[in-house]
Amino acid sequence: CLEQRALGERAEKSQQSVADHPCQDAAMRSLILGRTLMGERLYDVGIGLDFIKNYQTLNGHIGVVGNSLGGTLSVYSAALFPNISFCIASSCFASFDTTLLSRYHCTDLYIPNIRTYFEFGDIAGLASPKKMLILQAVNDPMFPLVGLRNAYKTTKTIYKSMGCADHIRLEIAQRGHRFYNELATIGKNALRF
Repeated sequence: CLEQRALGERAEKSQQSVADHPCQDAAMRSLILGRTLMGERLYDVGIGLDFIKNYQTLNGHIGVVGNSLGGTLSVYSAALFPNISFCIASSCFASFDTTLLSRYHCTDLYIPNIRTYFEFGDIAGLASPKKMLILQAVNDPMFPLVGLRNAYKTTKTIYKSMGCADHIRLEIAQRGHRFYNELATIGKNALRF
């Protein structure tokens, strides 16, 4: 498990005054240096993948799993890194128009100018034909159902056009913004390889 920049052991420890949200200071420092915290976190995923590839004997698949910010990072990682073969993204899937452009979100999710070229469903579609499981709740206040429907429809269309519509699945839960372990790991619809 990668400890994400600005969280856990990698939280700000030397700055005297810090923002209420643990990612705010790191996200703003990244921007002033011409980078984004999301980009830096993706860089860390790439380093982790290189480590796995160079120092571990693998007989299976490499996947990414995450919730909320971690889910978004998982989707971007699956879209960008060829070594990743599956993605489980929880409580993060909705259009930019219904999330980042219409309500408060953490600064670390923002990438300058991204909406000019892509919607979230387009980026998720770049992961095709990799296996993707999306876990989302009907009452998630940060990633609303209408935005989920739009983004998923776009991603599903891309997967279909690539001839792998069965490689993407959406599971809807009821209990809000959280990870749904039971939907990701058990039952007849569990992700198969």
